[in-house]
This record gives sequence, structure tokens and C-alpha cells, in this order.
Amino acid sequence: MGEISGFKGKYQQRFASGFVSEFVYGNIIEDAEKLYDDEDVRRATGLSKEEYFKRVREILDNFGNDKKWKENLHNKDGKPYWDTFETVLLFADSRFRRNKGSTYKKAFLERAKFFAYVDFRMNSTAQYADIVLPAKSHYEVWDLRTNPGYHRFANLAQPPANLKPVGEAKSEWEICTLIAEKLQEIALKRFEEAKKKGESNPEKYIKIPDPTHSKTGYRDLANFADEFTKGGKLRTDKDAVEMALEKVEQFQPNTIESMRKRGGFLVLNEKAGKSSPLYPDKPYNSFENNLYMFERFETLSGRLTYYVDHDLWIELGAAVPTAKEPIRPKRFPFVLMTPHARWSIHSTYKHSTLLMRLQRGKPYIMINPEIAKKKGIKDGDEVRIFNDIGDFYAMAKIYPSAPKDAIVLEHGWEPMMFKFNRNHNAVVSDLLNLLELSDGWGHLKFGGNWDGNQHAYTTSVDIEKA
Repeated sequence: MGEISGFKGKYQQRFASGFVSEFVYGNIIEDAEKLYDDEDVRRATGLSKEEYFKRVREILDNFGNDKKWKENLHNKDGKPYWDTFETVLLFADSRFRRNKGSTYKKAFLERAKFFAYVDFRMNSTAQYADIVLPAKSHYEVWDLRTNPGYHRFANLAQPPANLKPVGEAKSEWEICTLIAEKLQEIALKRFEEAKKKGESNPEKYIKIPDPTHSKTGYRDLANFADEFTKGGKLRTDKDAVEMALEKVEQFQPNTIESMRKRGGFLVLNEKAGKSSPLYPDKPYNSFENNLYMFERFETLSGRLTYYVDHDLWIELGAAVPTAKEPIRPKRFPFVLMTPHARWSIHSTYKHSTLLMRLQRGKPYIMINPEIAKKKGIKDGDEVRIFNDIGDFYAMAKIYPSAPKDAIVLEHGWEPMMFKFNRNHNAVVSDLLNLLELSDGWGHLKFGGNWDGNQHAYTTSVDIEKA
């Protein structure tokens, strides 16, 4: 895929830790300090609350100075990317629906001086963007749905014949192409104007210094769109599919037409298996290469690794796989459980009027009948769910399968579907897992296979009839 996405190695992408950066973007540490007391933190980590937060802050502050992290973040100027962003172009990520805590949205928007968002729905993130670029939806675009490392098949997504776009909606490929072309146009215009004025260094408008991520030491905006589109060969989503079928060896030999004749899919060839051969008549078995063909695992020793010889892991009692109690606050009686929704994919299709008929048409929580009776709550009542960092309101659904110590709420509801535009994330605050911030040991190096994680959805709440 590098032929399609990587400028043939001329430029190197900026790479930030997903979980860590979002923790910092949203200033989530403020919510965490309010929600968890000393007992909660000690139970889960063995450290006092004061020591735990001190360690988290030290690691976050040290990202820009630690040589290991600098190398892995491709960052030489002393600051991680999550400390330096001002302009955000975000595709199909409703992070104000998804992220936890009451501080995230405000903190993110204060950092983002300009925020452009691309989606096919006016969701809870699009509502706060400076500009919303309308995208085509899943079934209006050309695409290949697969992962060449693990799957047996690749499915072809294609728009129906003669489908007209809704309004100004475009595919994400077209949107990126148009942005690239506009950047090149503006840069060249400023370059020409500077030359006419006799400025001493007109090239500063087309050669943007970037010593860290460019082999040439600068970004060449004079040719930016040409490079981005491979000389105009890669302007649309269909162009991308055709190039992927041509360039990705695991897809060969296939074309759009051969996939159509087969019914809209292709069978990946024998080069596709990352950790197991792909057989035409047998299932895919993970790690067959390692267990039966004796290839090394991607660990320091080449074996399955159970012991982590790292000071922090040893200190926290996790040098070997060790069960730990949840970090959720015990002073609130109910665990908030958020399983996947039956009738949506995360928040996608959550607003469908047909599907909402299957789920009462509004957000609801599921409560055990005995708990509801003690609280004076009847089916259909509005209830308030709360803890020390926030609250939200939802309809009560009496549900015998709900545990007596839990409140069950399917995830994916957009904040704008709740009273006061506030969803269940208002009562959730995550903590960073120190173990997963221990970068630079053996195979535990920040990158695609190793990224800092959070203690996600570990909150507890109380409820009352509203």
C-alpha cells in the first residue's frame, strides 16, 4: 500500500500514540483526579493516588526529552505532536461522542485553532467543526474491504450504476485530492506574486522546511498535488481501488471486472497470510508459521514471552501475567456496562428512524427489577445517572438480565440524543496504564504493534428517578 499512501518514501508520516495523545488532547487527567480516590488507585496499581499521578505526569512530560520516545515518535524538536497541533483535519471520527470525561471537548477545541471535519452525518463532532466537508457514505464509494495480512477474501464496494451524489458529497479520496490541489495552487500563486515583487526568497512559499520528515529537508508544495495523485493517476476512490489491485501483490491477479464476475470479491493469494499460510480448502490458523514452521515470534527472544524483565513491570507486580482488580470507584454502587449495540455500528445508523423503532427511539439504561423497585423506578421513567465528575439522563428499561450491581447501556448513542446534549461519557474517566507507557524495552517499542492503552470504561455510578 506504500505506493498509494507514502510518496514513495520521500516523506515520513508524523506518528502519535492514539491513546496517549487523546488523554492529553482532552486533559482527561483532571477528570481522573476527581473520580478516583486513593483506595481505588491502590487496589488496581499498588501505588498511592499521589504517586500514580506523579508517575503519569513524569512520563507525559518526558516524552519530548526521552531519547527512546523521540526516536519512535519521529520527533526531534523536543515536543510530541499532541502538544503542538493547531490545525485538525479529521475523517469520520466522532470523538466528542467517543471520548470519555467532561473536559475532553472543551480542551480539544481550545487547542484546535482550526477544525475541519469530514463525515456523511451531522454528528456530535461535526456540530463543533469550523468547516464540515460532506462525504459519501459506505455504499456510494469504491473501496476494498479487507486486511491483506489476515483475511481470506477482499470484498469490493462499488456505487450502484448511475447513482447521483447527494448535494456536494464526495468520496474521501476526492476531498483529499481537492485539498492537495488547492494547497499547490495557493503556494504557486504566492510564489509568483513574491517573484513579481522582487522578494529575496520567494521559494519560502513552495518549499516548507521539514528536516524531520522529508528526505529533502522540505515539503515541495509546488508539486504537492502532482505527487499526491501520482501525476493525476490517483484522483478518485476508483483510481485507488484500481491501483491497489495492480500494486498489492496479495490481491493479484485481479481487476475490478474479474471481481465483479466472481460476485464482488477476490480470494487473496498465498502471500497474504501474515502468521499462517492461506490454503484454498482449510481455515486460517493464527501463528502456524511460528508454532509449526518455527519462525520467530515478534518478541525479544523470538518465543512467546510471559516474563517482562522491566523495572516498572516488576515494581507493579506484573512481570508475569497477573490479574488485577478493576480501578472503578467503590463508593458508587453500580458498575456502568456499555456493550455493543445491536442495531448500529458504534454510532453509525444510530439515528435511523426505522432502527430506532427497535430500541424505544431514545437512549435508555437497563436496570435489574429488584434495584428498580428499591429506587422507586418504573419502566419508562426518566432517570439520572451520576458520580463525582458528571451526570446524564436516560429512560429506564426494566431488564431481568441486568446484574444487580450494574447499569447496562448500549454504546454508540450520540450526545445530542440525550437531555442537555450529555451522554454517558460524562461519568467516565480513563486512566493511562503505566505498563503500556514503558517504551523502549525489548519488543515493547512504541509503534503499530505497541501503543499506550487506558483503563477504559471502568467507572461506577449511582442512579435516581429524575
